[in-house]
Amino acid sequence: MHSDQPWDAELVCKYLKAGLLVRPWEKHSEVVPGGGPIQEVIEEAMLPEKGMTIRRRAKELGEAVRASVADGGSSRKGLDDFVGYITR
Repeated sequence: MHSDQPWDAELVCKYLKAGLLVRPWEKHSEVVPGGGPIQEVIEEAMLPEKGMTIRRRAKELGEAVRASVADGGSSRKGLDDFVGYITR
């Protein structure tokens, strides 16, 4: 697994609450998980309350990201400022 993927998974699942971990960080260097752990996570995501919470949170984050890169958004402004600075 690439070095950033375990960190990204922790961020998305534990902090942003928009996903489920197939395996914890401590086991990131082990062989790719088999069907059993993946099936368990899929079944957990299909639970009404858990699944709806994750989908709602993912939708909220998606909307926030789209707003930040749209005209007038914070990320767009930062990028525009940077490009303006380096192209002077």
